[in-house]
Amino acid sequence: MGIPREAIDKADFDRMERGLPPRPKPKIIRPEPKFPVVPNRIEFLKLPLEKLIRIEAIRRRVIRNEEGVSFLGYDIQIEVRDGKPLQGWIEEGDLVRLLPHVRDLTDEAILDNIGR
Repeated sequence: MGIPREAIDKADFDRMERGLPPRPKPKIIRPEPKFPVVPNRIEFLKLPLEKLIRIEAIRRRVIRNEEGVSFLGYDIQIEVRDGKPLQGWIEEGDLVRLLPHVRDLTDEAILDNIGR
């Protein structure tokens, strides 16, 4: 029979019997995962927002780093004034920040692909 989760060890029980608080539990320190190398990454802060016209295509893609941590994002193609379209992978958080700038100009059928 296993030990229930609520069970405490003998040292903590003895401390509590003497009126002392139990020993603090060790904290698990998890380092921040390293971002994977993405050659065609698009970052929201580097986008020329005044030149964006609309999103032409979008498709969800998950990228894993060396440790196996998943990063959610989208392969995206954005039409830009005075230039060729931007193509690349954009993080999900950056896409959420981008959508208010291009939602009115983008076809609803394309925006329906978000989240799939």
